[in-house]
Amino acid sequence: MGDAKAFKSGREFAAWLGLVPRQTGTGGKVQLLGISRRGDTYVRTLLIHGARSVLSHAKHAGAWAEQCRNDDR
Repeated sequence: MGDAKAFKSGREFAAWLGLVPRQTGTGGKVQLLGISRRGDTYVRTLLIHGARSVLSHAKHAGAWAEQCRNDDR
């Protein structure tokens, strides 16, 4: 990753990882681009496995997590 100050925001860092769509635009009109596969696949994999682990070990994950869990089945 290098220096974290190279990113303007957390969203820009997430786009660099390939987790959220890149965005571009001028004059206040924002255009969302696709999620790329150019990011670091190893870091994405670690984040996914970490989230699965937290959800499987949590006593009560919350309504949002339960909804996501039910959508996957």
